[in-house]
Amino acid sequence: MRRIALGLAVLLTASAASANALRDLAREIGLTIYSAKRLDTNLYEVTDYASHYIVETRYCYVYASIEDAVVTKNRIYFLNQNDSCEIEGVMRK
Repeated sequence: MRRIALGLAVLLTASAASANALRDLAREIGLTIYSAKRLDTNLYEVTDYASHYIVETRYCYVYASIEDAVVTKNRIYFLNQNDSCEIEGVMRK
């Protein structure tokens, strides 16, 4: 999982990386792509077809209305905006 997160972090910092390339990579390595929506400061609703979570972040300034995202153990990666934030906690909704 650490290697996957590192790969995503490297791609997020590469200026040529597009949202589609990041989505394709995430799917190829078997990561779930969620839909993320900002609820409040440092609070995001993250959903897929079967699961709904509330993700609390730390110092996160991504204004996601509906954003593709990948969630790892300690980070949420916003694929459309090429940004990521540290996760403080995750709760099932």
